[in-house]
Amino acid sequence: MDYLKIYENLMERSRNRTLHEYKEKHHIIPKCLGGNDNIDNLVSLTPEEHYIAHLLLVKIYPKNSKLIFAANMMANRNNKSYGWIKRLFSIEQSNSMTGYKHSEESRKKMSLSRKDVPKTEHFKNIMKIKKTKDIEYLENVYKGWDELKLATNVSRHLYLKFYKNGIDPVPYINNNSYGIVEKAKTTPPKAALGKKWFNNGSAETYCNINQQPNGWIRGRLPRLKDEKGRFQKEKSI
Repeated sequence: MDYLKIYENLMERSRNRTLHEYKEKHHIIPKCLGGNDNIDNLVSLTPEEHYIAHLLLVKIYPKNSKLIFAANMMANRNNKSYGWIKRLFSIEQSNSMTGYKHSEESRKKMSLSRKDVPKTEHFKNIMKIKKTKDIEYLENVYKGWDELKLATNVSRHLYLKFYKNGIDPVPYINNNSYGIVEKAKTTPPKAALGKKWFNNGSAETYCNINQQPNGWIRGRLPRLKDEKGRFQKEKSI
């Protein structure tokens, strides 16, 4: 019997379908044979198929101890009873965990145990999809800001600042002038921002421009140096 061909047919059939019932993940190429966690090396199997798949792997690689160990963990019953008990166990696990909350200590331990574990590319892609929001623009829906920018050249900033306020963002693409104009509208003149130096020819003071003393002029007194070339300290009020 060609066990390899049977196994390949099972994997190929599993690739081209979607299971809506209880299912188990299976590595097409087992990790002990050099397989990885990439999405193209994973298929979803029913528990019966998962049981058969591991038995077939042992038939194909009869001297691989890790495959024998994995199959032995499932081999205390036939595939039908294995599938029945796995489904029943899954339901009971789900019911027992409903409303259950881990203690703060348990959460810290779980967080520390996963802290230095590198994330697979498959996991990163899944998390990226989960964090992506649907964005409506001109009656089209885009998955996230990156897709919107790639398809329309409209950035997140332009979308929120203009499109959401009823303004066409297209004229402002690759144009930073709008930022200068907006800043000028809200920035007061420099003269009103703070204090300035004033002097009357013999003394100087640092105060707000609207508090300029009568007869005083804008600017500081000339800086004089002593015999050692050091600047003298001016008299100020």
